[in-house]
Amino acid sequence: MSTIDDLPGLMRRLFAARNTLAGLFPCFNPSSTFFEMTPIAQAWAAYMFDLRVWSVRNTRVAVNAMTKSGELVQVWNSDLNSEVIDRQVKHFLSMVVGSDGGLMGFSGGPVEKLFAHAKCPPSKKIYETTDADQDFWHEEAVEAEMLPVVRRSQQARDESVRANNFVNAFPPPKIEDVPARISELLAAERALNSIFADIHFVPVQIRATPIAQAWAAYLYGLTVWDADFYTDLNAMTQDGAEVRVEAVTAEDDDIGLLNVGKYLAVLQIGEDGSQQEIFNGPGALVWPHAYEGGIREPARAISISTLKELAERVPQNLRLPLVRT
Repeated sequence: MSTIDDLPGLMRRLFAARNTLAGLFPCFNPSSTFFEMTPIAQAWAAYMFDLRVWSVRNTRVAVNAMTKSGELVQVWNSDLNSEVIDRQVKHFLSMVVGSDGGLMGFSGGPVEKLFAHAKCPPSKKIYETTDADQDFWHEEAVEAEMLPVVRRSQQARDESVRANNFVNAFPPPKIEDVPARISELLAAERALNSIFADIHFVPVQIRATPIAQAWAAYLYGLTVWDADFYTDLNAMTQDGAEVRVEAVTAEDDDIGLLNVGKYLAVLQIGEDGSQQEIFNGPGALVWPHAYEGGIREPARAISISTLKELAERVPQNLRLPLVRT
């Protein structure tokens, strides 16, 4: 079973697989919802400072860590332009995570010192940081005021160099690498989840769609992209036919549809990133069997069981042809 001491190696595996997939599919880029960086920053903060960390949802202020002695800490990734800080927090940490997943550095200090720098009155309990604050805490950081490091920063930097060498050792991304990279990505993330039970690294239910798109590109030779808000289409065949790629998991009973394109491909994504074809055929066959529902007109929904029944009626010549198996 993985432990926190395995974190540098797991980050190398996670980001190497992610970067390979991002080289092929934009939906795997760090800026997409697929890959949140805050949990990565939290994991590194736990590794460096022996913190307990957890995910925060549906709140403007992200108090997301605690020291062994019970002091509250706020952790974020340095890519954020600003962060809302709660005065009840004792310390803040800005973690610098490289594109290879390695920890490149960190900054931070006592929250009260930041509030004093910003000339906040005692009554002000919430403060949103600015670029000037970032310059301040980088320049004015005092080691004695920071959280004690339990694993050497040089160790993390050394791991970052190894991570960079590890990632650069991979050849240019190829579509044939998709199955192996999806498997590596989710295996590394499962290991991270086993270490940090209270951090929500993006679950397969959320990331299922980009994984399904990657599988569709691999299986059917499609060009894929993030779905257009107005058309809901996210793929195209080599001869220009529009395709809707939809993902489901074992927990799903139905899917929502705004548009089905000329073809609809529905893939069930397993916890390990594997795929099973649920439907592959003309969108026009599916639409009449869908029922009204959804938050956008003319959105409809259709049950997975109905899709499986319809799939049995689709002749081979009306399916997206397989280019790989």
